[in-house]
Amino acid sequence: MKETLFSPDNSVRQIREGGITRPMHQWQNRAACADLDPDVFFPSKREVSGVESSEASAALEICRGCPVKVHCLEAALKEEKCEKARYGIRGGVTPAQRYRLYRRRRDLSRRALELQPALSEAFSTEITSAGR
Repeated sequence: MKETLFSPDNSVRQIREGGITRPMHQWQNRAACADLDPDVFFPSKREVSGVESSEASAALEICRGCPVKVHCLEAALKEEKCEKARYGIRGGVTPAQRYRLYRRRRDLSRRALELQPALSEAFSTEITSAGR
């Protein structure tokens, strides 16, 4: 069951569904799933293990044409901090797919941080050479 919660001063809206409470974003009103039963997006455990069930397929089909799918996926990747917190179809992808995306982004960020000193030095040398 999907439930919208408001702070006492109505400044913060949250949505509670599938046993979790999270911030409600403005783009969610435009989502293809806005008026649907959220249970559609929380299929059986088979989906979690990477086996796409017919339940997951129905949710993925709804997401496929959603105008805010990218916003939804970005929110999911930001909100889900560990593998165990990933469940349900969000942004048109399964929890296992989101975890792979999260790991890829994390690894790229780490690699960029490792390369930053070398890139800064190379860039600095290039600017100094160009100024001569």
